[in-house]
Amino acid sequence: MHIAANELELQEVNVEAGLQINVVYFIVPHESFAALARQVTITNIASQSIAGEVLDGLPIVIPYGVNNTQLKEINRTV
Repeated sequence: MHIAANELELQEVNVEAGLQINVVYFIVPHESFAALARQVTITNIASQSIAGEVLDGLPIVIPYGVNNTQLKEINRTV
């Protein structure tokens, strides 16, 4: 994990699968709105090639402490 002023980077290394996954969350600069962006990098660290499919998506970020009622009724406010 690497934390900087405007970004957070997480790294997962799975030796058995032969993959290294880096995820960087950062604030989009020079915009009139507050936006959070994400960059995902998948690296093959195995000695042979790997075939696979990737499905990426983050439909919602749920803050800690939010219950189901708040999430369904006032999700934009929460």
